[in-house]
Amino acid sequence: MTLARLALFLCAATQPLLAQQGDSAAVVPLPLPQGQYAVGTAMLPSQRFTPARPRPGLVRVLQAQAWYPIAKAGAKRAPYIAQSALVDSMIARSYLDLPREVLDSLRNVRTAATLDAPAAKAPTGGWPLLLFSPGFGIARQQYTALVQQLASEGYVVIVLDHPFGGFALDAQGRVMQPGGDSLRKRLTADHMDASLDSAFDWTVQAWANEAVAALPALIRASRLPIDRARIGYLGHSIGGAAALMACASPLIRACADMDGDPSSATEKGGVAKNFLVLLSQPATSANPPADTAEANGRARRAEMGRARDLMWTGISLKSANDVRGTTRKLPGSNHLSFSDAPFVMPLLLWNTGTTLSAQAQFEMVSDLLLGFFRETLAPRSNPR
Repeated sequence: MTLARLALFLCAATQPLLAQQGDSAAVVPLPLPQGQYAVGTAMLPSQRFTPARPRPGLVRVLQAQAWYPIAKAGAKRAPYIAQSALVDSMIARSYLDLPREVLDSLRNVRTAATLDAPAAKAPTGGWPLLLFSPGFGIARQQYTALVQQLASEGYVVIVLDHPFGGFALDAQGRVMQPGGDSLRKRLTADHMDASLDSAFDWTVQAWANEAVAALPALIRASRLPIDRARIGYLGHSIGGAAALMACASPLIRACADMDGDPSSATEKGGVAKNFLVLLSQPATSANPPADTAEANGRARRAEMGRARDLMWTGISLKSANDVRGTTRKLPGSNHLSFSDAPFVMPLLLWNTGTTLSAQAQFEMVSDLLLGFFRETLAPRSNPR
């Protein structure tokens, strides 16, 4: 999903919700992780680095949080959002156009993870690692249910806060959200990114590059035994597009894209490693169209769906012969079904064709991802 399309989606999805309350607005607890391990979490030291085309004073700061297997849950459970000031900023800036009471309720959400707990004994060779990039403008905390489940199944998951890509606070307490980064403007002014045909492509490439560049330092900072031959990358929306692009790195073995449009480079050249694409598919009303406008709208959406299917089929065909690309649609889901929104921000899914329960959405996404990474990140002694 391009930046413009994501912005339009969020506006269209949330505007009617402000006047609609009731059962659809009820917040439910996050699901407990079901794997064999309890889960720990810790913030990692921020990584400061210069982009590939350095310039004096041009520094990017990447924040990250690790989620990992532990032997036994402790009493010190990690809060959903540790910084009360972050919630204050969400309210002040109308995060995702949500009402104040919905955002304020995030202070009461609890995770199942133990803060700063020692990791469980690692398997021979170390833990498999998954990098995770959130969607554009979405706080990394809003994927907690999914990353807890992955960690409970024996993966270390490092969730990235790309500079000015999500919604976070820097070390000085300043809000980092889309639009605050001057890096692209400076490069554009110097005609240094003439090969990129859109802000979307530029952002996808920047996120992929910085994730791969920071990976060795993030592994060291985690102090966890990681099997460097078993590293995957997944993301949501633009983060998923970045994951597909980063698959070209020799450090990444497999990648998964949750409902993200591919970059132009991916659409033209395919994906370098085995990949999984999960696509939302909102339900269409079984009732006849109320008028011509509704009928035309349904026809346009159907045509867009067919074009999307052809695009992903083409990407699979353009990938190398030994690369297996898998695309799965999730009927009754929405673009934000891949986040915690069904549990903690259900207003965002009201009247969007989402017919699955919050639990069903969560189980479908987590099961498909776990099946994919169990196969593609299996120890090399096993079949590919």
